Amino acid sequence: LELLASGRPFGGLRLPQFDQVVKQDVNGQMVERAGSDEENIASVAQAITTLWDDIRTGKVDPQVVHDHITRWSIDYQLRHFFVKLESLAKP
Repeated sequence: LELLASGRPFGGLRLPQFDQVVKQDVNGQMVERAGSDEENIASVAQAITTLWDDIRTGKVDPQVVHDHITRWSIDYQLRHFFVKLESLAKP
């Protein structure tokens, strides 16, 4: 999540817990697991190559990557966590 918050897109195997935060072709490329390690490696390599091309051509914008993840960033989560804690501590 911090990678995305820093404006860097995610490229790799699909992680179900990232379905809400990685939007295909906006802030990353997730590929489905294949039947073999070789197929997985080839798919991930292609996803990363596509991301690199998208970054170089401006299709993937670091600010958009950052903005898309803001509500899941550690700064956002901790800020809201401490506000809740503070409200519970007040009489």
